[in-house]
Amino acid sequence: MKKNDLLEKLGMILLSSIIIIFSLIVGANEKGLRVIPISILLLLIIIFLVCKKRSNKKESIFFKNKIDISVFIFIISTFLPLIFRTYSSLSYQIEFMIKYVFYYAVYVLARNVIKTKKDINIIFSVIIFTSIIPIILGLDIVSGNNTFSWVLKKLDLTYGTGYKPGYNFGYSNVVAIYLSLCIFLSIYKISNTKEKTIKITYGMYILLALYNIYLCYSRMPSILFIIFLAVYFINKYKDKIIENKKKIIKVGVVSLLIIIPIISYGLTVSKPFTTKMEKYEKVVIHDFKQDQEYTLKLDVEFFATDETKEINSRLFKVYLTSINKYYKETIIESRYYTTGKQTIVFKFTPLEDTEDVRFYIENENKGAMTINKVYLDKEELIYHYKFLPQNISKFVSFITLKDKSLVERYYFYKDSMKIFRKHMIFGNGGDAWHSLSKTRQDYTFSVKETHSYFFELLIEYGLVGLLCYYVMITNIMIILFKNTKEEKKILRYALVILLLHSITFDFNLSYMFIEIIVYTLFACILSDEKKDKTISIKFDYPILIIFLITLLTTTYMSLYKYNVIDKKYYLPINRSVIETKLRKLPKEKATVKSKLDFLKLTMKEEPYLAQNYVYHYYFNILLKNEKNISNKEIDEYLDFATKHISKTEIYSPLYIEYLVSRETALTEGVNLLKESKYKNKDKYIKKLRKIIIDEHDQNIKYMNQTDRHGYPERYTSSAIEEYEKLYEEVK
Repeated sequence: MKKNDLLEKLGMILLSSIIIIFSLIVGANEKGLRVIPISILLLLIIIFLVCKKRSNKKESIFFKNKIDISVFIFIISTFLPLIFRTYSSLSYQIEFMIKYVFYYAVYVLARNVIKTKKDINIIFSVIIFTSIIPIILGLDIVSGNNTFSWVLKKLDLTYGTGYKPGYNFGYSNVVAIYLSLCIFLSIYKISNTKEKTIKITYGMYILLALYNIYLCYSRMPSILFIIFLAVYFINKYKDKIIENKKKIIKVGVVSLLIIIPIISYGLTVSKPFTTKMEKYEKVVIHDFKQDQEYTLKLDVEFFATDETKEINSRLFKVYLTSINKYYKETIIESRYYTTGKQTIVFKFTPLEDTEDVRFYIENENKGAMTINKVYLDKEELIYHYKFLPQNISKFVSFITLKDKSLVERYYFYKDSMKIFRKHMIFGNGGDAWHSLSKTRQDYTFSVKETHSYFFELLIEYGLVGLLCYYVMITNIMIILFKNTKEEKKILRYALVILLLHSITFDFNLSYMFIEIIVYTLFACILSDEKKDKTISIKFDYPILIIFLITLLTTTYMSLYKYNVIDKKYYLPINRSVIETKLRKLPKEKATVKSKLDFLKLTMKEEPYLAQNYVYHYYFNILLKNEKNISNKEIDEYLDFATKHISKTEIYSPLYIEYLVSRETALTEGVNLLKESKYKNKDKYIKKLRKIIIDEHDQNIKYMNQTDRHGYPERYTSSAIEEYEKLYEEVK
């Protein structure tokens, strides 16, 4: 065997291993950077590329044509927020730079090992069979066995309780779209083999994947999959379709005439529904009028079970709540019930901001309930279909645009545009949504991603990053749609459905595993493109140096910042982290100045996370230890703090407790200055007072917006009273 052949086989094994490893660890943003596997795999990629370069010194291992240059330019664009210091969090910016360098390393590896149809087929097989992992974990969760819960804990893939497949991703939509990609690759496999065993194997896989897509309850992935599948078969059999178009039209019309009435009837017929759920809820979507009284009637039966500890008058609690346009709930009425048949009647007049109402039943003592009928003003509401799948109700609400996820996405995208305007050219750096979304919310919500890769790129890397990405994607898509080979044509469906869903509607590309698949498939598309001999090879070693620097950075993180329990190097700044870092400063560095310099650096690098705690510690350490530092140094520290606080946006203005905490920290700073013997204290008391007074009216306005933040009025009033009391101290 030739050395080159052996090297390429080892490269294919390495690439396949990377896909398999990341199918296990996933790489979600919220779980931090998996620095140890990234360090090891990046080292192996560097070794492979160096060996590849030495075996053929006249050929570039990075730039085989101009498309490779566009990929490299996009990766470089992710460095720009650091270069121009527009990042919102230095830690997240570095973390995301490492991720994109790693994606590029995988892409370069794939470009050097994927050359033939056989290579592409190997990659397709690896991608398909690694999808068995989320399928097994998902079915284990749905069945309630939790046999593999220890695996999820070991890999730090527990995101909270859930019942949908893809629990290792923590989000079912990404699993649904990933399985859609795998189904298309499986269809290609079936179409391009004559072996019955292979056809049966992939056929069984498709059935299993389809069942899991159904269990995911993911509407947009399902709709896109149906559309793309229809287009695929129309294109594949278009000659036969044209030849038999009259028959097809007749069959289609007859089918619609049969199916539409069946579905229409099915949507109007309900059946009793029995459950042991701890909380059963149903949203009543209706065009409510504020000055009209409505009657909601529930025919239900409550039972005790073997698990019910005690039968009393408070076994079940039934709530009726009002939902406004920001999805904030206000309880209209609630009642307790015991076992037996119950006819529950709520008479209510909608509140001023009522959009919909919700009733829900809390099963407080492990009982069971049967919901027989639900009526709104004598009109029966269909909440559990007798003949149709229950998930169809979600599709109906989706189509009517009354769906919560659609409305929420509108607000996510609206807030993304506000963040984008902060740094439009180079963006706000890696994971800017996490750092900045709460500063600009229309109402209080907590979501981990912006739910669109378009908006993610826009807020993180600005117009430059977005333009670089679309130049890269456009060039790759042009090549894809020009290529007529079967193994490339299938990617028009498999890859495009994933990219379309990711760019427009969800955050699939925030997972390292999905990005690795995407960049590997990019390499598959470009596998038979002609090499451009005019491209210089002089950039190979500088790029290898970039890879080496990244490796050294991740190794440093592994050795000094890596948390074995949490599987990540970076813990978001919070009170406990600040306290820990201050406490763990080496004795020789645990001086007042060292602590203040650490907090000063934190304000610069992490201006939004844990603002109030940082301000609290900063003022306390500075002004309670004024004897240990000179007046000139106090001037410098206070000058920095007042300028920083005045120009940095409040992290969570719609969160009442955050505003009170901020007021407490700033008032504390004023009071400490008043007690201080520092000669220039009046100057900085005046500056801090100005900050407090300038933001007072706006903060009170935020706190009074109960329709947006959803806090109870009693809690809001108490918080405002506390805030005003603090304000009066410094006014």
